[in-house]
Amino acid sequence: DSALFPLYACVGLLVIGMTSETFIPYFLQHLHGQTPLLSGYLAALMAAGWTVAEIMSSGWQGRGIRLAIINGPILVLIGMLMLLFSVPLHGQGAWAVMAAVGSGQFLVGFGIGLGWPHLLTRILVVASEHDQDTAASSITTVQLFTTALGSALAGMIVNLGGLNTPGGIEGTANAAFWLFALFSVAPGLAIVSAWRAAKQ
Repeated sequence: DSALFPLYACVGLLVIGMTSETFIPYFLQHLHGQTPLLSGYLAALMAAGWTVAEIMSSGWQGRGIRLAIINGPILVLIGMLMLLFSVPLHGQGAWAVMAAVGSGQFLVGFGIGLGWPHLLTRILVVASEHDQDTAASSITTVQLFTTALGSALAGMIVNLGGLNTPGGIEGTANAAFWLFALFSVAPGLAIVSAWRAAKQ
């Protein structure tokens, strides 16, 4: 269904952007000298942002729903750009860099959670009556597929970006740069899909 495509596309692209989180703890430990525990807490800020935004926006109606769907990917893109310009820096724990990383993580999650409940609801609303069950089950399928695809792409990008060759600080920083640079494309495309989805 052409009406469902931008909705599924937006969901999938947002999930792909989220999978960049996979390497955050590694980068924080090797580029910024953080402990595994603190790196894990900083990585969890994405989930915290998602939860806060989803709770905050879940009761919105009418124009609020359209704004949530459109602005969500924009916030994700801003968060990804913050990560792009902070994670590759060899900051060794500089507070300003850590604040940028944490804010970027939170913003990515917040952007996804802002429109998430409305995107899923809109899929069920747009689907025809006899396609309701298929549309509902397809949401999980799209999430699982794009999570796997995003994780695979992230692994490929960081390896091609120099994580192992040349390795070290230079290779890790280069891998981080290319990961967030290329993964910023996903929320950029999601903005287009969200705009189309919000007009339905």
